[in-house]
Amino acid sequence: LRKLTIDNPEQGAEFPSLRSLLDKRILQVSRPAVEEDRGVLLQWFTQGRATTQEILAILQRMEGRERQLLAERNARARSGAAATVRASLLSGSAGMGVLTLCLLLLLREVRERRRFEAILQDLNRRLEEAGAENRTFFEGPMDLTGIANLDGYFKRVNSSWTTILGWTPEEILAKPWLDFVHPE
Repeated sequence: LRKLTIDNPEQGAEFPSLRSLLDKRILQVSRPAVEEDRGVLLQWFTQGRATTQEILAILQRMEGRERQLLAERNARARSGAAATVRASLLSGSAGMGVLTLCLLLLLREVRERRRFEAILQDLNRRLEEAGAENRTFFEGPMDLTGIANLDGYFKRVNSSWTTILGWTPEEILAKPWLDFVHPE
């Protein structure tokens, strides 16, 4: 790209920011994902998408400037067919390079997305298994089991409260748990 845009200093000025973003994106893609933390995965995926969008924006600006440059060259070179052919080939090559780079970035994005979807499916499966395990623990015993908050009220109680004491869960959740403790 540098050789193709050597006659356009405005295009050359885009290279440092483009290189920085490409290096950043390569680091993002090559960094291993931590499967246990959904928030980190989502943030990592979002940052990767944002970086890719910045790269595409720069490439689109460069392509727009390249098209503008081509139009100016064509206007000057109408009298010489050879100059017109060279300019067309130059812009076609630059366009193909930009399109190839965009396609590669898009393919990488698709691979990342598929990998993240597989990781999220695995995390969802693990979460469902943990929920089933929690339900088995909570509903399995015949003991009076409950979860209370710091306000002094139960948040959740198992069915043994109704079976053993005859109170509905709504009655139990509406009173502070200390009301259920014998005064002695």
